[in-house]
Amino acid sequence: MSARRSLLAFTLLAPVFLRTASASKAAPDISLLAERWGGEHVEGRFVERRRIAGFPKPLVSEGRFSVIRHQGARWITEKPFPSTLVLDAAGMHYESASASTEVSSGSVPAVGRLGDFMQGVFAGDLKMLSGVFDLSVSGSDPVTVKALPKAGGIESISRIEITGRRHVEKILIVSASGDITELELLDVVRR
Repeated sequence: MSARRSLLAFTLLAPVFLRTASASKAAPDISLLAERWGGEHVEGRFVERRRIAGFPKPLVSEGRFSVIRHQGARWITEKPFPSTLVLDAAGMHYESASASTEVSSGSVPAVGRLGDFMQGVFAGDLKMLSGVFDLSVSGSDPVTVKALPKAGGIESISRIEITGRRHVEKILIVSASGDITELELLDVVRR
């Protein structure tokens, strides 16, 4: 009877143990992944799909982005409505056909951290992200980094998943309110 239970337990749990063992072997270390994905300057195109509670279809936008380490980020939406968002140490500047907004990081310190956050996510700066999120790595080709906010950290985000091979290719951001943003990064160039 005991041998039968052991065999049954092994049969039920073996797939779990085998998946866990192969995932931990295959997944690269965070520091190696940061070297693979990182760069002083990362730029490319994006397609953003936002699923907002109450809307039946996702909102889709397209454009270009550029992130320069320790300098800032530029997010240029081309479709459906042109706009530009610039985040740097000085603050945030947003411009569209109908509005222009500027917020200094001196008056709203979180704005300065938002630029760091974008650098961490889009340029694969996992060292910066590890200060605010608990990171776990799975897979090998592609690799997925799951980021969960640390206690007392960013309360507006439930989780982030960053997936890529040689560079960040996809980003999933789930907000605390349940909204989901999916970003696909295309034609990425790292310098």
